[in-house]
Amino acid sequence: MKKVIMIILAAVVASGISFAQDKGTMYAGGGFSGSFHKNNGFQQVHMNIAPEFGMFVSDDLSIGAFINSGMGKTKYEGWGNASYSTKTVGLGVRGRYYLRISDNFYYTPTASLTLTPMYTVAGHDDATTYGLDLDIAQFEYRPDYNFGCYINVLGFYALVSSNKNVTSSSSGLAVSPSVGVRFYF
Repeated sequence: MKKVIMIILAAVVASGISFAQDKGTMYAGGGFSGSFHKNNGFQQVHMNIAPEFGMFVSDDLSIGAFINSGMGKTKYEGWGNASYSTKTVGLGVRGRYYLRISDNFYYTPTASLTLTPMYTVAGHDDATTYGLDLDIAQFEYRPDYNFGCYINVLGFYALVSSNKNVTSSSSGLAVSPSVGVRFYF
């Protein structure tokens, strides 16, 4: 009887260590992110807060939705160093793959599509931005089955922004640090 209890206890402990992301598992969380990039004479700094909710559609692959709210500043060297500020609130969807590095540590590359109305503060016309973001250096540590914390340091972005007068686009690699937490249930 003692051996049976020890085997059951060992199985419970071992299953708790692996923290698999099984199909049907849901998560909720959010994070704080920033992006800093320079492109075609524009220097942009943007900070975001983004709560999210999602579900694993297959083992180790999740999809989810998020709301981002942020503010930024853009400086253009070609206009005598003119600058303007923006406020944003947007919706997006994202997909994430969990690649296990060790028992509690994952590489989690993420792709996000966003639709963000942008409100400029300096009197410029308001614009709508469509974006694709790839978090290519995102890692998650899961000390517990129901909790994880993540960090990202590098991303690729592609944006198209339009208002009633102008449509512009930009893309490239950006330092885009983000940190956040996720709760799994």
